[in-house]
Amino acid sequence: MSVASLLFSPITLGPITVMNRIAVAPIRMFRARSGVPQVFHQIHYASLAAGGLGMLTIEATAVSPEGRTTDRDVGLFSEECERAFKTIIDGVRKYAPDVKIGMMLNHAGRRGSTEPMTDKPLNSLEGGWGTVAPSALSREPDGLRPRELTEEEIPELIDAFGDAAARAVRCGVDAVQINCANGYLIHQFLSPLSNRRIDEYGGPLVSRMRFGLEVIERVLKETQGKVAVGIRVPAKDWLEGGIYPEEAVRFTQAAKALGVDFVEVATGGIDAREEIALTPGYQVEYAALIKAETGLPTYAGGRIHEPEYAEAIVAEGLADGIDVGRGFLLDPHWGWHAAKKLGVEMVNVPPQVALAYRE
Repeated sequence: MSVASLLFSPITLGPITVMNRIAVAPIRMFRARSGVPQVFHQIHYASLAAGGLGMLTIEATAVSPEGRTTDRDVGLFSEECERAFKTIIDGVRKYAPDVKIGMMLNHAGRRGSTEPMTDKPLNSLEGGWGTVAPSALSREPDGLRPRELTEEEIPELIDAFGDAAARAVRCGVDAVQINCANGYLIHQFLSPLSNRRIDEYGGPLVSRMRFGLEVIERVLKETQGKVAVGIRVPAKDWLEGGIYPEEAVRFTQAAKALGVDFVEVATGGIDAREEIALTPGYQVEYAALIKAETGLPTYAGGRIHEPEYAEAIVAEGLADGIDVGRGFLLDPHWGWHAAKKLGVEMVNVPPQVALAYRE
């Protein structure tokens, strides 16, 4: 007998309605070439999309070549990247037409020019490139120092986000998510640990928020309500003197006022010295705070592997949706198995596996 489940109920995000509250978190695969996704990505995303989720978010996608974390990251900064992504998205829709597809736009800032999987900074002799940041401060105690962005360069980066958002819409996505967290460029502007500027982009929180809000404005202008626009926010830096949850609330409130449709909550990534207790649901309390204070549809993530726990988070009102990352990498059919565990009659199960699902 089917039972009621909030995890498997629809959710509206701006102009789109998603069939359930499960989203695949954007996890980098390090399989691109010059930013261009490959056949691997077609297979990878099609497999995930058929796994019972409501929204598939494509991995962090660089808005410029220099904005990649590694030379194997995907990007959306050229016609070749755009064509490849359109082919992938069109293909995914053939096999999972009811799943909404999102794309996370990102610029690595000082977290760029690293070795895949290790975060080890690479110098020019090792195939690396020069990185930029709000201030010339390294993420590692003795790491490579980024170059401080000039005021004249900042509008160019905002344009890069806008151009990538326009490409994403042409590729056929349903949602665009702007990564303002995980220690990447927008987070670097937000955090006093990485932003020591004395101009209009540094100092008090209202100034440190400026770059991120200008990016959001530009993305909203480019998307024109055709897709849902969300942000990933950093709720905590896990180091003294960094971002704290109330600042994340203020940034999210300002983004909501601009017209953002949903928010995903993350923590950490700004400094290599952070010590994070990676327990199941370690970010849920921050998602609950942001949801309560802003009223935006809020996704929580962070080691949420068990369907019963995911259901409880949504049922208790701590978050509106759940990001599952490693769970889907280990089990691409996580959504079907979650429904079975929760006693939910899944819809849109491919007929080839329906009998096995119902055993």
